[in-house]
Amino acid sequence: MNVLRKYPTSSIRLDVAETLEIATELEKLVNQTHRAIAAVSQQSKIEAATISQTNFSQLPNLQVPGKFKSQKYTLKLFDSKRNRLLLTDVYIPNVQNAAPVIVISHGLGLDSSNFQYLATHLSSYGFAVVVPNHPGSDAKQLRSLLNRQAIEVAEPSEFQDRPLDVTYILNQLEKGNQSDSRFKGRLNLQKVGVFGQSLGGYTALALAGAKINFQQLKQDCQPAALQKSWNMSLLLQCRALELSISKSGKD
Repeated sequence: MNVLRKYPTSSIRLDVAETLEIATELEKLVNQTHRAIAAVSQQSKIEAATISQTNFSQLPNLQVPGKFKSQKYTLKLFDSKRNRLLLTDVYIPNVQNAAPVIVISHGLGLDSSNFQYLATHLSSYGFAVVVPNHPGSDAKQLRSLLNRQAIEVAEPSEFQDRPLDVTYILNQLEKGNQSDSRFKGRLNLQKVGVFGQSLGGYTALALAGAKINFQQLKQDCQPAALQKSWNMSLLLQCRALELSISKSGKD
């Protein structure tokens, strides 16, 4: 309503036909989402059926905080090979044994602060939590774009750099686990999990070995289709095709 109130003309014309096309496109996206959720739900029921003998009443209630306190450290790591400053939050729980590690990769235009609540919660259950800031696709990059100091919301190279960020950070933590008094022997880097949100979800999948499907992207990223698409995620995904061109199709 505020957009309409502040529109800089006294009248507004609406293209009803194009509006209906947009509504149809959005409805398709919603239906695709519902189908994906249904598929995940069906698979989860199948898997749950195989562990029906588990006494869930003996497991902790994850809706409430765990019993462990944690200490947060912010590390300034610099990967000189890629010229990337990786500010990284690490949450270390107060446990006796070395803690398994969980990495959280943030989404496009966000940063590590968005996941402080979740990192704190996980560490209260005895996990060491690592939350990197990906410098080419974080909140700072988004602010630069809005302030006209950057021309892209994210460079195509982020599809490569984000997974490499996590690899570099874990390698540095492995060194710190031997010599840094803050972490010495407190991290179990043989047990590492990773998840992420949005572009961070891609980052997690890439780290696990998933590959970009360039053939599918070439089909989906036709200019005529993209002009009418309201699928913002696809617009970002199509940038990965520039990697295919620059690297001659190298995985």
